[in-house]
Amino acid sequence: MARLRTGGIAVQAVTTFSSLQGRASGGGDSFGGPGGVGGGGTGPALGSAQEEALVAERKEARNRHPGPTLEGIGERGPASSAMLALKTHKGGPSLVSPHICIGAREDAKNLEALKELGVTHILNCAKQLPSSHPREFVHARLELADTSEQELAPFQKAGISFLRQVEDCGGRALVHCIAGCSRSVSMVLLHLMEGHRIRLKLAYEHVRSYRMVAQPNEGFRFQLATTEVKIFGSSSVSRDADSTWNFYRWNEVKQGVPYHATEPPQSCCGCTMA
Repeated sequence: MARLRTGGIAVQAVTTFSSLQGRASGGGDSFGGPGGVGGGGTGPALGSAQEEALVAERKEARNRHPGPTLEGIGERGPASSAMLALKTHKGGPSLVSPHICIGAREDAKNLEALKELGVTHILNCAKQLPSSHPREFVHARLELADTSEQELAPFQKAGISFLRQVEDCGGRALVHCIAGCSRSVSMVLLHLMEGHRIRLKLAYEHVRSYRMVAQPNEGFRFQLATTEVKIFGSSSVSRDADSTWNFYRWNEVKQGVPYHATEPPQSCCGCTMA
């Protein structure tokens, strides 16, 4: 597979988002301004001809691994052999949609595996990690710490805008943090709720079905639960007895929140799971 050529082409420095402050007003989905990370490597920019060429170059690889559709979440169909291999591969990135996979820092370092998967964009959600292979992918970085005190809201617009651009251009993003469990998963769940209008309960079950290690920290889960209420006006997780959504901070505020029931997920054979 030919490498993307960057020599002699105008490129953009890796973009870092420590907050939404400093972004150009009215910028919408554009990600402007340099934000050098780990030496400030350069690579293709969002919306550029280089991005278009990169997406086209790796289209065949994406076709080999199409990823699960987001349509009809909650109605599980049989996985393709390629998807099953990816789903059960220990330690590798997990495709959760045709355009998004979630992984750990080791996955971000594995250039050949990323190319084989057809990855074109990387969203780094870890404050302490530099961006990997900056010349090979379109990059953005969200300086998130994996603590219960970390606020997601200042990064939400930037992360969702980046993932929307990936979908619009037909690319594929690796969304990663250290372990691919908390920060990266939280950003993908925010995108599924806001960008695709998928309820939190179904979005979380969908992601977990393809990435079993997905487990945002309690502070992130609280913010995800309250964000769902802000977006939809009700909660799909307020009556869950499972410990994921049954913890003190959320229990304190959920009593007055309208409940929204979701359809039960289906097993791969079509029968309703308990």
